Amino acid sequence: MINVYHNQLRDVIFMNLSSVTFPPEIIAEWERAADELVQKIERDKLLLSSYQRRLAAIRVLARKSEIRSEMSPSEAILFYLEQLDGPISQAKLREHMYECGYQMENFGEAYRYFYTLLSRLERRGKVLREGDEVSLVRGPDPTTGRPGYSGPLRQDTSALSLRG
Repeated sequence: MINVYHNQLRDVIFMNLSSVTFPPEIIAEWERAADELVQKIERDKLLLSSYQRRLAAIRVLARKSEIRSEMSPSEAILFYLEQLDGPISQAKLREHMYECGYQMENFGEAYRYFYTLLSRLERRGKVLREGDEVSLVRGPDPTTGRPGYSGPLRQDTSALSLRG
């Protein structure tokens, strides 16, 4: 019953509006208001997109932080070296890892384990040390022909572990 009444009312309103003519200035005002709303919607879409990208980046950073906290010290060294474009001093690498949030206490007192790991990684052909500078060996290992470091985020990280 209510639907029938509603439909009849709608038909009466539509018939009354179809016979009404609106002044051009009113139509122009409505069109201008509609254009402003469209522009505001477009700005809001851009703003929403920006916030969504920021949120996605925050989620990625949070996940990377979780991954970094799960890394063994040797995986962490390789991970941070991979982020760099070239050689870096060992002290600067330590600082970089600390600034990025890696728990440096994993390297023991006076970071002795850090230097031990650098030596082990060098013997395994994963890093190259020249004087005080260290860099990641990229591409195939020249001694074994096997591929060099491909990152701790791959599925099988057991080859990177120096323990056991």
